[in-house]
Amino acid sequence: MKLAILTVSKGALEKGLEVAQAYKAQAGVDIPVYGLQKWIMGDMAPGVRPLPTPLSTHMGDLFQDYDGLICIMATGIVVRTLAPFLGDKERDPAVVVMDEAGQFVISLLSGHLGGANKLSEDLAALLGAQAVITTASDVTKSLSVDMLAQGLGLHMTSLEEAKRVTAHVVSGLPVDILATDAVADQDLWKPPLPDHVRKVSKVADLRDDLRGLIVVQPVQEAEARALEAQVNTHVARVKDNLDQEPDVATLVTPRLVVGIGCRKDTDAGHMRASLGEALGMVGRHVKEIKRLATVDIKANEKAILQLEKDLLVPLVIVNRDQISQVQDQFSGSDFVEKTIGVRSVAEPCGYIVSGQGTCLLAKTAFDGITISIWEEV
Repeated sequence: MKLAILTVSKGALEKGLEVAQAYKAQAGVDIPVYGLQKWIMGDMAPGVRPLPTPLSTHMGDLFQDYDGLICIMATGIVVRTLAPFLGDKERDPAVVVMDEAGQFVISLLSGHLGGANKLSEDLAALLGAQAVITTASDVTKSLSVDMLAQGLGLHMTSLEEAKRVTAHVVSGLPVDILATDAVADQDLWKPPLPDHVRKVSKVADLRDDLRGLIVVQPVQEAEARALEAQVNTHVARVKDNLDQEPDVATLVTPRLVVGIGCRKDTDAGHMRASLGEALGMVGRHVKEIKRLATVDIKANEKAILQLEKDLLVPLVIVNRDQISQVQDQFSGSDFVEKTIGVRSVAEPCGYIVSGQGTCLLAKTAFDGITISIWEEV
């Protein structure tokens, strides 16, 4: 987790250096400390970076550059400064707020997925402070869908559905977890499930008064589709019983590799829209993407890098020498070969990075973009 400490007063800067020193002693990690230029003096100067001002203008850059921000300042300053840059809980970094006396560490933003709750607890333990956490599932010592997904190494197909199901858990309503695959055997169902939440391995064991359902989707596509049909039938029966359809949150194993080629300076919005269209062609969800893949000459293509950032999945760069060894298996272009030295990009990149997986979508053109979708075997 790439962290930074932000301060705006002399006392906060001194506390920030103390926090950075303690964190390094325990975790062996250097955390940069930012402070206003007027407070950077004497022995502290080598370890402090000037905080760009006005903070309201430059906070967006800091927000993008770090996975977590430790703000030693008033909560109101942080809220007002961050407001224009907030996106959503899947992308926003963790933000914690600390008073300069080091008494309280508040988890302010991205408590679960961003890790602010854990960061607050870790810092509080390190400094002998009080962690302040307000997320309902943590306060009630309950279960949240996003943390369950994170613990199992899975992805949520819908953040909104996950929120609704978590709300049912927190409210004490009947929620079942359907896990038929080997992942169900993992010892990651912690804390212990509340009495109103059950884990079952068969659709037949689901309750008829469910208000929420968490489906841990099987890895194999055929099994997943069969299970989806059974779940839909049960959901319809519950709706008939309660005159209200239960909310269903689905957790999937990311196994897709997307091979990408594109023209120089391709528009990032067009790139994202093209990917959505490609996924629609094979009936798959963006959350099932495990890796993106492209050729080395496109390693700095802004639209591809933006897609990597938006999807929060790694981009794997494939060397042209690797592509040349397998490119005869795929259709290619004389023009592409003349331009970059290999005949094709999207298909061989997907093939290589998926470990010679199953091709779900052969090279498909989207006005200057080529996409190929592969599934790891």
